[in-house]
Order: sequence, then C-alpha cells, then structure tokens
Amino acid sequence: DAPVRLGGVAFRGDALRLVGADGGDRPLGTLSAGQRNALVLAPLLRARAGGPFGFLLVDDPVHAFDDLRVDLVADELVRLADDRRVVVLTHDSRLAEALTAKRRDADVLALSRDPAGALVVADRAAPWASLLADAEDLLKMGTLPPDLGRLPVAVRGLCRHALDGALRGLALRWAAETGADLAATVAGLDRDARSGERGTRARLQHAERFGMAGRPSPAAVALRRCERFLGIWNEAAHGTGGDSRQGLAAEVAAARAACTALAAW
Repeated sequence: DAPVRLGGVAFRGDALRLVGADGGDRPLGTLSAGQRNALVLAPLLRARAGGPFGFLLVDDPVHAFDDLRVDLVADELVRLADDRRVVVLTHDSRLAEALTAKRRDADVLALSRDPAGALVVADRAAPWASLLADAEDLLKMGTLPPDLGRLPVAVRGLCRHALDGALRGLALRWAAETGADLAATVAGLDRDARSGERGTRARLQHAERFGMAGRPSPAAVALRRCERFLGIWNEAAHGTGGDSRQGLAAEVAAARAACTALAAW
C-alpha cells in the first residue's frame, strides 16, 4: 500500500518505517510530539473495517497537533464514518469544530461529573451559545468580584467572542461544503493580504461570500443584527468598553440573533 501521510510522517503497512518528504528514512527521535502522535494514529486511520462491532473508538487523537494536522485527522475520521460508527473523545474544540463542519449529522456530547461523582452526558451547546449563556448569567448576578473587572466589559467581551466563534463556524462549514481550503478560509477572516488585519465589521463583510446562491448572506443578516454594538464590543475585548450597564440585555440579545443567523447556514 502507499504510505499514509500526516504532516510529513509516513507509515507503511508491511513494516514500521518513517519516511521523510524526500523518501529517506527518519529516526523516531527526530520527530516532534505531534509527529509521533501522527505515527501512532496512522495505522488506525487505515483500518479497512470497523471490527466485529462495526464501530471505531478514538481517544484524544489530536494531542499536540497543529491546525493542519487537526484538519487532516478530521478528514480521515469523516471518511471512516461513511461505513461505520466513529466515536471520538477529545478536549480539543478545533477537532469538534472541524468534524461538525464536515459532517452535519455529527452528534457532539459533553461529559462531566456532578458533585456526587456521577457521569453526566448532555448535548453540547455551540461555543458561542455557551458564551452568551455566561453573559446572561453575569447579568443576573448584577456584579462581579473586584478582581474580575467590570461587569459591562465582561458581558460585552463575551458578546464579541461569541460572534467571533459563530463567524469561524460559518467559515468552516462553507469551506467543508465547497471544498475550499479550510485553513486559508479561516485565515482570510482575520487578515487581508493587502490591507492587513480585519476588524469585526470587515470580517463580517468578508464573510458575506460564505453562502448559497439565491439566499441572503448569513453574515449580512448578522451584521444588521449587531452593527450598532460592534465598536463597544471591540473595546471590551481589549479591556475597555464603558461602564454603563444600560442596554446590556439588548446587546446580548443582538449578539444571540447575529450568532443564530451565522449558525443557521
């Protein structure tokens, strides 16, 4: 069989052999932690069958991986899921993002333990939804301990980070469905090759290309929902953002409407 490659490391099925990009042998000690993990993972990803039970269980497959390898592993796991059930345990949100972008039918569950030590399994909310739930909880508290800063700044910062996460999710799904380069698509959100880094408004405007013909751009809809708050949310993400609490609930509602529009595509 042709060697399996994950970020420059190859594994041949007839024997354990490390092969560099030039075809020469490589000693194990020259590999990074991520490359060694790729080496261990490679035979599993080339398994031809799901075993007698027809499923594959993978525990933390992207430890010490960079974004490129996370995407490569996600591609392989999605391929394997075509003819078997694949169960992936991970602490890495990048892998969860990539898998849900590439397979809309993927189930994402959160595992935790209650105070008595019992295991709790629940549907995992999207990261942006969790951030906005935290913002709403802060509003109910009404105050923060002095060492945690000012409540308006914290709430507005959560709104900005939630919007960033929902926008990233849109880019990932669009890249997965159109075959565009995932890393380049996500990087393009943050940086314009000619003008440098993009602000939040420019990121949303750039993302207006992520959509389907004949349907409103989800990014354009999101921009309309929250445009008037973008300036103060950006300030909050840098530790400022005003002291006024007036209208904070409306800001969280606008962030939720914008994120929901981005997630709907």
